[in-house]
Amino acid sequence: MNLKTGTNFSEKTKATRALIKARFEEGRTEKDFYHVIDVKVAKWQFDVQMMNYLRPETLFGNKFESYLNEKPTGGNGNGRKQRDENESGRIPEY
Repeated sequence: MNLKTGTNFSEKTKATRALIKARFEEGRTEKDFYHVIDVKVAKWQFDVQMMNYLRPETLFGNKFESYLNEKPTGGNGNGRKQRDENESGRIPEY
């Protein structure tokens, strides 16, 4: 998470460990944590208000299952796919 968000949260703090332990006790896996991190970073990293919520207490808290069921967004982090250039090098009309 720290690598993706440019933060320095410790996995050793009591609060963070409790959140992670609670999710594992619910049957969640390490892969689930990576999915939630990836989805929320893609969605929030360029949103000035939401980027502050890229932290353990938000991502691993009581909305974890909801975040886990979100589909990854394409591209620019705002929920909309970025336009790709087509074979001719032009941006296609949508």
